[in-house]
Amino acid sequence: MNGVDYVFNIFIADTSLMQNRLIWMAFTGLPYIVNTFAGPALGQAYLDHSTWRWGYGSFAILTPIFSLFFWLVFYLMGRRAKKLGVIKREKSGRTWLQSIRYWCIEFDGKTSCASI
Repeated sequence: MNGVDYVFNIFIADTSLMQNRLIWMAFTGLPYIVNTFAGPALGQAYLDHSTWRWGYGSFAILTPIFSLFFWLVFYLMGRRAKKLGVIKREKSGRTWLQSIRYWCIEFDGKTSCASI
C-alpha cells in the first residue's frame, strides 16, 4: 500500500457511513484490478503510437487532475470545519526563517537546514 492509498483509506474511513464503508474501500483496490488487464495494452499503445516519454508525461499530467477532486473535498471540508469552529489556527510565534528551519527539520531535512 502506498501513501496515496493510505490517505484515501483514511479519507473514506472518516467520511463514510459504517454501512457503506466496505463498498467505498473496494474502490481503492479497483485500480489494481484494472491495471492488471489494461496496463500492458496501454503501455504497448504508447510504444506503438508515441514514445515512452509520453508515458511519464501522461502520469505527470493526469495525476494532479485526478487528485484535484480529493483536494477539493479536503478544502471544502476544512473550510466547513473552520466555519463551525472545529479548527482554530493558532499563531506559532516563529519568524519566517524559524518556520523554514522548523519545517525542514519536520520533513527530515535536518542536514540540509543546518545553516538556517
